[in-house]
Amino acid sequence: MTKFTVIFSISIALIVFLVAGAFVYVDISGRTTFDYSQFAGDKLFARTKISRYSTEDKIVYKSKAEYYATLDYPKISRKMFFKKKGMFLQKFIEEAKGVKRQKRLMMILHKGEKTDFLFLEPPRFISVKDFEAGRKTLVLQPYDIMSYMPIVDKYNFWKKGTQYFEIMIPLPEEIPLLRDIIAIRHLDNEYITVIGSRVEAESYIITARSIPEVKVIVAKHTHRILALEFSDKDTRFILTKYSEGHRGRMRPFLEKIKKMIFAEEEKEDNGKEMDEEDFPETDTMTDWEGSRDSNSSDIFFDSPPVVLSGRLWLPEGEEKYPAVILMQKDGPVTKGTEYLSEELSRILSESGFAVLTFDYPGYGKSQGGIVGLDDEKRIKHISAAVKYLRAHPNVEKGKINLLGHKGGGYLAVETAKRDPLINTCVLLGLSPGLNERTVAKELMDDVIQRILEKHGVGPFKKNFIDMIKSLILAYNEEILTSSGRFSFFKGIRLPLKEYRDFLSRKPYNAMLSFDRPVLLVLGRDDRYFDALEVEVVSGTFERAKGKSKASIHRKIGEYVGTMEEQGDSWSFEINSDAVSIINSWLKACNGVISKNKDISPNPEKEHKV
Repeated sequence: MTKFTVIFSISIALIVFLVAGAFVYVDISGRTTFDYSQFAGDKLFARTKISRYSTEDKIVYKSKAEYYATLDYPKISRKMFFKKKGMFLQKFIEEAKGVKRQKRLMMILHKGEKTDFLFLEPPRFISVKDFEAGRKTLVLQPYDIMSYMPIVDKYNFWKKGTQYFEIMIPLPEEIPLLRDIIAIRHLDNEYITVIGSRVEAESYIITARSIPEVKVIVAKHTHRILALEFSDKDTRFILTKYSEGHRGRMRPFLEKIKKMIFAEEEKEDNGKEMDEEDFPETDTMTDWEGSRDSNSSDIFFDSPPVVLSGRLWLPEGEEKYPAVILMQKDGPVTKGTEYLSEELSRILSESGFAVLTFDYPGYGKSQGGIVGLDDEKRIKHISAAVKYLRAHPNVEKGKINLLGHKGGGYLAVETAKRDPLINTCVLLGLSPGLNERTVAKELMDDVIQRILEKHGVGPFKKNFIDMIKSLILAYNEEILTSSGRFSFFKGIRLPLKEYRDFLSRKPYNAMLSFDRPVLLVLGRDDRYFDALEVEVVSGTFERAKGKSKASIHRKIGEYVGTMEEQGDSWSFEINSDAVSIINSWLKACNGVISKNKDISPNPEKEHKV
């Protein structure tokens, strides 16, 4: 009996092993991988790895993109699922990972003639069900190379000529899906050099009213995409690695093993660790966690019922200093948010201020989660940060100031209204304020246009934009009149209360009703810039005889700075005019004597990638 049990167990284990092995083999043999490098001019901008899976009834694409010179999200993963017969879209999912744990999510569920769509970047979201899209409609993101692959798959290379396809364009914004028709036509036969080999290729042009003209170069016989070139920008994708089937999939694995073996041998021979440049691939992303400045330190403070993490910058010396608390804009932390926070903290600390940045629950090392993190709770956490600084031995009594970026600026003013000992508030940009005046209707055309320009799409027909605007206004009204804390999309919990607070903010009213000095730093390129409201606020500030000030700039960028080319790399260049005004304002409000320090970005601390 024991012998039978052993034989039976071994047989079952063998069967399980063979079945699992068969699934693995099918997965490997049906997978093709592509590595692309994206260039802006001659400089590397991003890398994308794409896997294409082919099963009996489905075609699946998966990609992971890493962006080196971005102010947005540094890592984005995407998935697309198609029915193999007819290449009909079933599902599209995009996850963009922020710097401190949180992420942005987009999802498209295609069902026959209609589509369900979700965009979620807490606290903002939009969920649209039964959107009229058409059965054959594809997803296209103009600057995502993976979204061109299904289009190439559907193109009839035997027929050639100009062929047309319906597309949906999902933008990472709280607006419904955009729709258009693209045309593909054969351009020429040519030879190009890819992965060190000269390849026979065909080039095609993709055109549409809403997207820039794109040149697609595919291999002559396999129709793999070898390169993409965009007409409106000096941007291109180039294939750098390709593998297919089980042989191609095993090669990287064997190379890693070989590399590990030789690396160990190298260590034994030299008696030391290998240098970073000895490895063929290195991570060129900026590592903030490993590049802390000597005058900053990680701190923790109580904000019952949780403990929050933060970072404190102190000027040199053991004196007492006026303090500034920096608050980020709403949503997950992007690279732009991090760059701005780092530069402002460094510059202000060098000017004689103690500077505190902190993470809300669910961000960084802070306890708790972001679920239920409405405006009231955020204000409570800011107040806890103020309490921490008041007890700090290096902070001068009665000289605590709040500085917030976009939504953080609005929350700064609302926090200071409850605390008469806050000295001044500085606002960089504005929250939407869609519930103020009639800004929702009067400004929405400009808001939509600025969103389209930011993402490089458009123009669209007037009636289509009007339709999109109507959907947005109706959706916002639905949010504002709701009473629940959450809503749901396919089991995903959406922060209804937080978004209602977000839309209900009145930043202009908050500034005008504040009884202490306020500095508003605003660019005309801000998507929510309202010339009429700014004129009212500026006039009121002027009549207050210098008590408050509005500094309006033609263009300062979403993060009060831009990514610029610096030799062979990229670096974040903060807007020195805006920073100079902030620095001077805080010094004047706190009686700080100028040390005539250069507040421009420190060349030794450039945020290079």
